[in-house]
Amino acid sequence: MALSLKKHYSVSKGDVAFILSFHSFHFPILYFALLPLGVIISPAMPDESISDVNRLVNLCKPTIAFTTSQSSHKLPSHLPTVVLLDSPEFLNSGLEDRDVISQNDGAAIFCSSVTSDPRKGTFLTHRNLIVAAATAQSYHIPSDISDQARALTSTPAPVSLTTRLLTAVFGSSVMMRAVLMGETLVLIESNFEIEQVLEAVDKYKG
Repeated sequence: MALSLKKHYSVSKGDVAFILSFHSFHFPILYFALLPLGVIISPAMPDESISDVNRLVNLCKPTIAFTTSQSSHKLPSHLPTVVLLDSPEFLNSGLEDRDVISQNDGAAIFCSSVTSDPRKGTFLTHRNLIVAAATAQSYHIPSDISDQARALTSTPAPVSLTTRLLTAVFGSSVMMRAVLMGETLVLIESNFEIEQVLEAVDKYKG
């Protein structure tokens, strides 16, 4: 995926990618493809109004946008490149000729919650994301040696259910931690619905 993005869309270190999509497994794939290239991600949910999407785009000034065919109409027409996540061309793989990315390089621009108006952009480095993921991981460190021993056996990996928005730094950190820990990650598609959560717990409990 990273190879495809670099070759076909000329994305490179320092570019900003605006991601307008409801939760799906495209999110982890896209995050882990863009971040090693040094591309700065700026995600948003498509239930934002068209005016809000335009304001967020103007805030982060992306060179490329990722969305779905259902949400593409909300993006401003002046964007140079728009990639549809539900297109057959999206899921390619491969990686070569990577730029060297340091921990102090830009990694993401997350928009603040609506506690104030207008919303503000929070610029995070790779170091910030590493610390956030490590902090989330610390809550899952085995408490004693016996737990560590069990972790090395064939016991099935834990199942993580995230109800946090992947367009916010906390949700993104939880998602990245689960992937790095080899856990099974269950995503709630959009807004928190208690019925959806209970159904997911019953179906995917581990």
